[in-house]
Amino acid sequence: EQKGHLYFIQVLSYLQNEIKDQLKVVFVGDGPLRELLESELNKHKLRNYVTFTGVVNDVENYYMAFDCVALLSNREGMPNVVIEAMAFALPVIANPVGNVSELLANHCGLVNYDNEPGKTAGLFVELWKNPMSRKQIGERARNKVIQQFSIDRVLRILSYEYGFCQGAGCR
Repeated sequence: EQKGHLYFIQVLSYLQNEIKDQLKVVFVGDGPLRELLESELNKHKLRNYVTFTGVVNDVENYYMAFDCVALLSNREGMPNVVIEAMAFALPVIANPVGNVSELLANHCGLVNYDNEPGKTAGLFVELWKNPMSRKQIGERARNKVIQQFSIDRVLRILSYEYGFCQGAGCR
């Protein structure tokens, strides 16, 4: 429940009115609420807009097909999905949980500070209407991940923090 899928379905109701037939949503992964989510989508006549993938081994193929990524969770630490989406140059719309605000700072994504579905939907509409803005946000996000979260850099920091590496080259 903390992942915010039911809230996202409320957001989709607003997006359906604005984006209409161009609306396509993919829930990647699986979980215990899938039947409830499908029921809610049917109730709101949104099921035709949404695909459930189940568990996948090729998530990178989905990232390459997306225009943006949403994380409307109520609770997270450092959400990997945000960093992964940023690495694929995708704009992210996410609730300010964990370190999302830090990750999306400097126009690297949109932080959803609202809990009203219509206003949250407005963030998606803003991206949908502005493909150039989507591209620019995605490029900034990718550059941030490359600079701050590359495997090499993270390994150097961890090595330093755990005492395996000494000196300036470790940071």
